[in-house]
Order: sequence, then C-alpha cells, then structure tokens
Amino acid sequence: MERELDILRTIEFRIGSPTMLEFIETYKTELYHTNMALLKPKEIQEKLSSRILMLGKLACCSYDLMQLTPSLLAAAVLTLAVKLTSKS
Repeated sequence: MERELDILRTIEFRIGSPTMLEFIETYKTELYHTNMALLKPKEIQEKLSSRILMLGKLACCSYDLMQLTPSLLAAAVLTLAVKLTSKS
C-alpha cells in the first residue's frame, strides 16, 4: 500500500476523501432497502430526500458542525430527517 501511495504521489495524483453527500447517498440507499413501512410510499421518500438535502446544506453553513467527520454528519442529518418526516 505504501508503494502504491508513493506512485500516486510521484504522478501527483490527488486522493480525496468521501464527502458528506456520498455518505448520505449510501446511508439513504440502505435506509430505503430496510423493511421500514414508514418510508415505503413514494411521497414519503421524496419528502425525506428534500429534508435530507436541506439539513445537509444547513449543516455545511455551520463552522462548528463542519469540524465533525462527514460520516457522522451524514448520519446525524439522516436521523434528524427521518424523525422530522415520521412526525408529519
């Protein structure tokens, strides 16, 4: 693995880390594939998706929240969106 990283550095290849959006997409896919009856109707999934996107954008505006890892932030956004959607 070190040798591979050496080669990538030599050719100046930049390796990026996953973003919050990538984690959200992964978590959301897993969430929809579970047996949660609450999230089955298409209109519920659309409402949830818009809330996830809104909360994710809001989280990016907070300097304090951006100190968290993208995976933790994505999990928090998804959890809050599910709770908000299940109440409405």
